[in-house]
Amino acid sequence: MTTRVEKNRRILIIDDNPSIHEDFRKILAPPSSVELDSKSALDELEAELFGEFPTTSAPAAEGYLLAHAYQGKEGLAIVEEGYYRGETYALAFVDMRMPPGWDGVETIRRIWDVDPEVQVVICTAYSDYSWEEIIERLGTCDRLLILKKPFDTVEVAQLARALTEKWQLARHAHLKLAQLQSMVEEHTRELAQANEHLEAEVAERKRSEERYRLVAVGANDGLWDWDLITGRVYYSPRFQALLGFAEGTFGSTLDDWSSRVAQEDRDAVSALFESFARGDADQLYSEFRMTHDDGSVRWVMCKGVAVRSAAATSGTSERVRAAGSLTDITDRKLAEEQLRFEARHDALTGLANRSALVERLDQLLTDDAGAAPRRFAVLFMDLDRFKVVNDSLGHHVGDQLLVAIASRLRASLRGSDTSGRPGVGDTFASEGRLPQPRSDIARLGGDEFVMVLDGVSEPQHAMAIAERIHHALAPAFSLGDQELYASASIGVTLRSAGSCTGEDILRDADTAMYHAKASGRARTRFFDPAMHDRAVERLRIETELRHAIERGELLLHYQPIFDSNLAVVSVEALVRWQHPVRGLIPPSEFIPIAEETGLIVPLGRWVLRTACAQLAKWRQDSTHASGLTLAVNVSARQFAEVGFSELVAATLAETGIDPRSLVLEVTETTAMSKAEAAVTQLTALTVTGIRFHLDDFGTGYSSLSYLHKMPIAALKIDRSFVSSMGDDDTSRSIVHAVIALAHALGLVVVAEGVETAQTLAHLERMGCDSFQGFGLCRPGAAEVIAALIAGGRVLPVLRIAA
Repeated sequence: MTTRVEKNRRILIIDDNPSIHEDFRKILAPPSSVELDSKSALDELEAELFGEFPTTSAPAAEGYLLAHAYQGKEGLAIVEEGYYRGETYALAFVDMRMPPGWDGVETIRRIWDVDPEVQVVICTAYSDYSWEEIIERLGTCDRLLILKKPFDTVEVAQLARALTEKWQLARHAHLKLAQLQSMVEEHTRELAQANEHLEAEVAERKRSEERYRLVAVGANDGLWDWDLITGRVYYSPRFQALLGFAEGTFGSTLDDWSSRVAQEDRDAVSALFESFARGDADQLYSEFRMTHDDGSVRWVMCKGVAVRSAAATSGTSERVRAAGSLTDITDRKLAEEQLRFEARHDALTGLANRSALVERLDQLLTDDAGAAPRRFAVLFMDLDRFKVVNDSLGHHVGDQLLVAIASRLRASLRGSDTSGRPGVGDTFASEGRLPQPRSDIARLGGDEFVMVLDGVSEPQHAMAIAERIHHALAPAFSLGDQELYASASIGVTLRSAGSCTGEDILRDADTAMYHAKASGRARTRFFDPAMHDRAVERLRIETELRHAIERGELLLHYQPIFDSNLAVVSVEALVRWQHPVRGLIPPSEFIPIAEETGLIVPLGRWVLRTACAQLAKWRQDSTHASGLTLAVNVSARQFAEVGFSELVAATLAETGIDPRSLVLEVTETTAMSKAEAAVTQLTALTVTGIRFHLDDFGTGYSSLSYLHKMPIAALKIDRSFVSSMGDDDTSRSIVHAVIALAHALGLVVVAEGVETAQTLAHLERMGCDSFQGFGLCRPGAAEVIAALIAGGRVLPVLRIAA
């Protein structure tokens, strides 16, 4: 590889005198064409003094590439730019004095900081610095000459020619040296790599030899070598030890091996070796059980490969030997068995999990004997109030209770189901395998348990077992220093004729369980198809209700509330659902679902905003609505929602409604369920002018102390008492007592459910303040109520009839 250095004819002139620059141009710039026709006296003298320069071709004729700077900083910038562009300068002529900037020495020092290979000629007419002083500042080097002004053109040309050539030769030598160093380093690396590779091969050969030695002597796997010609088999010491035999006591035939294979696997293993010996395959792999000398059963993995005769040709070679290994995999098999067990069983109780349960049910569904379907019952059990245990005593106590309940379930069903088989936990596989309990009892998670009663076909039989479970759970559970009582709700379904899946049966039993829980807890309910139909209907309503608000399917009706003069003083907003297919759906069908699913919160926000906007419109359209108040029901979930107070304030501000015109109705149960929090919430809102009415009063468990503390303006007597006043003395007494209590506390009384003239007359005699009911005015659309309000005072039919 040759190194070629491009000619460098770049020269930098740094001088503050423009005339000096012009002199350098005349000397160093390319001559005219006329001057090139003959050799100048300068060229002849130069050749005589220095000889010819073979590496450069007539630079004087070609001229130099000149750059000009008038101050040191300017020159430094030119050097830097050329250096970073790869166009360095071979030579620089630098003036010593260049006021007001750097002097020549400082300029040279800074240039060499950037490119130390630049040759420099100091041009000076003064004796500013001695040579010693210059060397002291710049250091000893062979890159610096001093040219006294005024200078001779021949001298300048000679210096340019000589110093650029010197730069060229130095650069060539530098690159050549670098090339040689690179070649030496490359060869050194190659030698080192070759040496490392050789050493690695030697080390690997030694390791391989050691490995082969250890395989035969002390490997964990047993080795075997079967001579297919003589039938003799070599068994390594480790092979014999795996089966509990001392070296040399095992035998040397294949029969010695096959006789130790477990009876369950012997036929399959014998067939495998026979097939291998015939040449059906070149490799052997199998996992099977063998009997240890101590009588225990061990799982082993056998691997082998056929060895053919070396002299035979490909495709017709004869098998002469087979060799392989035997590995004890008992621990792995047990671990796999454990994983399978854990995948199908609940980690806490050891009962079957949901996956195993569904598999068991599907098996029963497909295991029909002839034309008759297999009969069985499924009991779905959910503990009552288990969350209270977790929340009050901690999940660790809850887990202990679940384990204790699982134990009682096992005991209550052991030997009692009609299948005649042993109960859960009584069946164990032999030969050291893990227990395989039946899936008759399963824990689905949380506090849900399922019992499968194979062979039960009569409801009374299933009910008897459910009652047995209730009785089993009745005694107290002693958990450390805690004594707890538990009960459960149980849903039962019987497998009947017809196609279904295990998931379908679980779903039906779950549905029946929820009906049992809803009917009072600690109960048992049987599934019937109507339950499923209702569940599907509830799910459909929930799904459609989620879209009802955004689709504009909800609307509000308003029911007036009358004072003692039967004038409309307030209206209560009541939500309705105008379903596009089913028509008008009453709130009794969708409000409970909204409460259960949490949809009541966005629904309540819509009702509050829409009702306030309607009141603002009524007031805008009629002066009769100026004193009208608006009553809006607030659900328990909405009342407890974070930011409820801010929502109400924002709605009033948005619609321009005076807070004193808004009445929020909360049920007695809502207010008393968390009385302290309710007092705080009610107080915060009543400060703004909003009033609260306690709705459905008489159906909850009001504390008189909290009733006295709560900032409520009125009690609304529940319609169940009001509607039965005409023929029930007890109801009349309760209503009379509520009115007296309310007046004693300074509260207004509103009676809802007024439907007859007789009821209205009773209420008026008792001093009731306000009245609401179908007998006075049914709920109506906003337009209907607007007409009623515009008419001012109204004389309903009940007053006329009275």
